[in-house]
Amino acid sequence: MQHNDMGRTGWNNQEYILNQSNVRPGSFGKLFTRTVDDHVYAQPLVVLKLNMPGIGIRNVVYVSTVNNSVYAFDADSANLSNPYWRVNVTPSHSRATSALDFRSIGCNDRFNSFLTNVGIVGTPVIDTTTNTIFFVARSFDTLNQQQEQYLHALDITTGAEKNNSPVLIAATVAGTGDGSVNGMVSFNAWHQNQRAALLLLNSMVVICWGSHCDWPPYHGWVMSYNKTTLQQKTVYAVTPDGEGGGIWMSGAGPSADENGNFYAAAGDGTVGTSNDALSSRNRGSSILKFHSTDSSFTLNDFFTPNNYRRLTDSNLDMGPTGVMLLPNTKIAITACKSGQIFVVNRDSLGTYYADSNRIIQSYQLAGATHVHASFAYYKGAQKENVYLWGEGSDLKSFPFDRANNKFNFDSTVAATALGAGYSNGAFMSVSSNGSNDASAILWASHTLSGVYNPGVARPGMLRAFDANNINNELWNSRIDSNDIQPSYARFVCPTIINGKVYLATFSNQLIVYGLAGGNANACGTANIALNKPAYASSTKGNNIPSHATDNNASSKWASNPGDPQYIYVDLQARYNICKVVLKWANVNAKEFKIQVSDDATNWSDAVSILGNKYNTNILLLNGAGRYVRMYGTSSKFSNGYSLKSFEVYGTSNAPLYAVEESGHH
Repeated sequence: MQHNDMGRTGWNNQEYILNQSNVRPGSFGKLFTRTVDDHVYAQPLVVLKLNMPGIGIRNVVYVSTVNNSVYAFDADSANLSNPYWRVNVTPSHSRATSALDFRSIGCNDRFNSFLTNVGIVGTPVIDTTTNTIFFVARSFDTLNQQQEQYLHALDITTGAEKNNSPVLIAATVAGTGDGSVNGMVSFNAWHQNQRAALLLLNSMVVICWGSHCDWPPYHGWVMSYNKTTLQQKTVYAVTPDGEGGGIWMSGAGPSADENGNFYAAAGDGTVGTSNDALSSRNRGSSILKFHSTDSSFTLNDFFTPNNYRRLTDSNLDMGPTGVMLLPNTKIAITACKSGQIFVVNRDSLGTYYADSNRIIQSYQLAGATHVHASFAYYKGAQKENVYLWGEGSDLKSFPFDRANNKFNFDSTVAATALGAGYSNGAFMSVSSNGSNDASAILWASHTLSGVYNPGVARPGMLRAFDANNINNELWNSRIDSNDIQPSYARFVCPTIINGKVYLATFSNQLIVYGLAGGNANACGTANIALNKPAYASSTKGNNIPSHATDNNASSKWASNPGDPQYIYVDLQARYNICKVVLKWANVNAKEFKIQVSDDATNWSDAVSILGNKYNTNILLLNGAGRYVRMYGTSSKFSNGYSLKSFEVYGTSNAPLYAVEESGHH
């Protein structure tokens, strides 16, 4: 499901392959991409060890697009580019709902981001006990000239519709609110945007709706359907006698606890009635708690900030982050657009008091503006943290004090060197092997820079941080030009599982990152460059090239100032090269390439590094040749390059042709 678990923590604590030692430039990077037919707004979902009919046991990644298509790709193989199956669920005589359908109402601002179609938007949910994927698809019936939304249930092994699928979504509740007719409020398939991820809770599929472009009349809606019969069980409107209250949570899904309760955050909308602010009748601008059974659910608690009027008037309302539940506690955490964080007790959320917020804690992010972001969570051997990186604010790590059941907000760690969060902030996940701190990685996806302009898909960046020290960035997708993420998928968290990171884009593709070239610790132990001849573009003083291959920690090669500069080693035979290790006297190479050659004249790029900041580079690669070169194009300092050790690892390879023994030019 979206963000991994019922609590929506984003933490996969069963990642046994990726760790802080191998998620590094040169050893980790883009493995392959998969082309799809439109933009991807839903988080990719992965099922391991699935028995695919006629194929066998496979790991499968599911990708949904706003053109109403669902793809089932092999999750591991770079060579199996075709999907196992692909289904488009747009009904006959219909088309996917288009962004152009909303232009007549002036819906073209940066906060709404739909650039092509508006088909499958909310992240599906998969029931692995019945091999079923559930999702909502939007379409326009060209015969009857009307917008429609359908709940679908597909077999994840074949893509076939399950029994009773699809179901046209319709609902009506008693109310006198915006858009009501004769005392009834009806679900409007055009005005209601199904952005939040779906939840599977026991036998219920729970679906939430907000609006698109704040286009009235709209309301927040929550509906449940039986997962087998797809019969609608319960319908709840957040503001039946008012307006607004959309539930969208920047794509997050409702969270759920061990007692069958589920939680969501409603955006700006009517609060209470004119005579009773505590009335459960209208609960916009609130955290909502629903108690569920197998057949129904009811609202049984809420929290509304005492300053909800000011938040609404300033467009800084609730609902942009989802409600995350801390494991093995009664704690829930969410935030409003202003960056005000609310920590509540799940057993008593705090309802509404005009004079104060009667909750566990509140914290204000410095500099935050319109925070649309995801929380993420990790509990290690020594520390327990929640993370948030909001627009206009630094990436922050909030320590949780389990003994006192509170956050130590006074000890908040900020990664100030990264700069304030970009448009919307970042969408994050965590991977680790249990509570092994050396394996714990915080992953963040965000725009490269600037605001999210209408009609434009902006470049993105995927980043990896030490989850226990967010000021230690391990890797990002802009270091190596091969890893660049062409566009950012707004509000989509990365999926990390089984040694790979799956990232949605607005470039009609899925990107898969992983260990590029193998395991850094499994590329042989013999340094084949040791004491081999070395040559360089220049030498400063007595710091000659051979000092980089002599295994002497007190010696080094140093170049003259100026770019470019290079050093290469003659391995004196042809090798299949799988790893290069560079140990700098300082971080002197900001941008460089590792190149291979058979004649020391014609060079092929094996790895390109941008923005290097490491004293040691462990670079996995797939190359072959007799010569290996570090070609520096941008030094960090004006005094040139300084390399203590140039190590090469690989296996013997017969030469393509005879090479003179002297070999260098």
